[in-house]
Amino acid sequence: MKSCTLIYILLVMGFGGPVDAVEQSMNATFLIQNLWGGIVGIQLAADRTPSVPAVVRPMASEFPMTSRFPEVIGLEAFSEGAYQLMSNGYVHPIGNAKPPAFSWTFIRNTECFAIMPNGQGGWIAAGEIIKTVGRPPNLIFPPMHRKVTDMEYATEKNHLIVLFEDGEIVICKPDSFEFLSSLELFDDDAIRVKTIADGYYVLTKNANVFYVTKEKSELYEDVPDQLTGLARDIEISPFGVGFYILDGFGVIHACGGAPEVPTEPFTNDIAVDLEIIEINQLPQWYPIGWYTAVELIPHELALDPDGDAKSVSLMIHEAENLSFFSAELKYDPALLTVPVNGIKNGEWWESVMNGAQVLASFKSAEGVIRIKGGGSFSPFEGPSGKGELIRLDVKPKKNVRSATTRIEIQNFLFVDSSQFIQYGMANIISSATVVIRPSRPRLFLRCTLNDKVVDCNELNGKPGDLLQIDIMAEDGSRISEFLFGFQFPCEILHFLGMVSGSVWRQDVVVRPEFEIPSVANQKGGLERQRITADASNACQDRAGALVNLFFQVTKTGEGRIVFDSIETRDKIDLKLELDVDINEVLFFCR
Repeated sequence: MKSCTLIYILLVMGFGGPVDAVEQSMNATFLIQNLWGGIVGIQLAADRTPSVPAVVRPMASEFPMTSRFPEVIGLEAFSEGAYQLMSNGYVHPIGNAKPPAFSWTFIRNTECFAIMPNGQGGWIAAGEIIKTVGRPPNLIFPPMHRKVTDMEYATEKNHLIVLFEDGEIVICKPDSFEFLSSLELFDDDAIRVKTIADGYYVLTKNANVFYVTKEKSELYEDVPDQLTGLARDIEISPFGVGFYILDGFGVIHACGGAPEVPTEPFTNDIAVDLEIIEINQLPQWYPIGWYTAVELIPHELALDPDGDAKSVSLMIHEAENLSFFSAELKYDPALLTVPVNGIKNGEWWESVMNGAQVLASFKSAEGVIRIKGGGSFSPFEGPSGKGELIRLDVKPKKNVRSATTRIEIQNFLFVDSSQFIQYGMANIISSATVVIRPSRPRLFLRCTLNDKVVDCNELNGKPGDLLQIDIMAEDGSRISEFLFGFQFPCEILHFLGMVSGSVWRQDVVVRPEFEIPSVANQKGGLERQRITADASNACQDRAGALVNLFFQVTKTGEGRIVFDSIETRDKIDLKLELDVDINEVLFFCR
């Protein structure tokens, strides 16, 4: 080992999620690009104090997407953003980098690229070919008969420096090209070139570093000697002395007096590029769709079985360059139904998609609705923001009077307009709970004669029979207080008493306030009898008895049992409207 300090950059992307930008002002930002799309950053202050390594961009395995992410083989970083070069030749802007001003087609054998800071154009090398993309300046190139391994664009001079695998450098200018001194590599390959004040540094695969000018080339001696086959990139120190060599495991080797950046190495050989830029804070260049989320609003929907359909809105948050989405909504077909034309464009979708219709297909028997919608946009110009995608009308299935169910969002996928994220998966904030219950609790009577349920419209008994009359609630879920009165023919019926019914929840304290039966028998009825509970929703959301009244038949005759002054209230003392089907019973005793 020669006089070289090992500097380790942590490339492990598995820790945590987004990190806050480093607070203190720093001069040099080291960005490590790995093969799987992730970038880790660390900063050195002017006094050489290092920051804690932090995720600048997560690895592709953490992206909210279903499609395979192409390998990243290069990075060009600037203060406002960066460009990643994919193995398929795609140039992807991240951060606030301007979208490339060129369309993309698949490029085989992509090796390296150079792109202008404004994204207006650049060059991509594929084997022995350099392809011009966008609108870069016109430069003169020599005949290409060797593999190109690196390129660097000198903005101020308007030169493109091209490095061949055999170590030769050519400078392409607007009016000519110029070759520099060739290298003797001896079973080694040149992989990177870096411009310095009076020449160039060339890095080889085995970590040999050459100083190259027009007149000469010299081997730099002060480099590590254990990096055979592992060198990946070289960068000039921004502190005015030395340079850095990146190896495949993310270790940065500080050479020639460059300051240290102590951290830990990565465990796999996936590091591909090192960039050093000067910015005050570590950037956060998270992928499109990282924060995209969807939910159903309202989170809880109350449906009246006797009322009209109500709407649930599918909302999207933090949409970025959206061009297409698809989703699946799941509901219980035994409890809910979607009316004809029950899916409409949402307000936000209508405004940003120029009226493009959301398409829906139904599997009613399974309770599945598949929806999709999209528009045609130029690259990187799709709508961003938040709002309503669709509005879905639902109503209870016929004969469903009381139930609780859910409408679920499943498999919400999206595509951004650059086509970079193919079928990204949005975070699902919340689905919707649907509570079906009558807004006007329906009450009715149930009659039992000698333990046999009978028709309340034709009630016939004989002396000695036991009669039970129950005041029933179709759905008592909103009831916390029940008041009633009744009159009966005391000459033929004897009132035995009453108890609170089975619809009241057992886990709630229920207090009946009833007068004694003798008073009822003297008056032929009672007024303002009451049952109260200590909690809201004191009754179960099903049909059941609020109160059970018991009579014994004493002699023949006929008369009417009439219930009046019936009221129900909820916990906040709101009087509930009622539908009372039957409030009197005609009784015959023969």
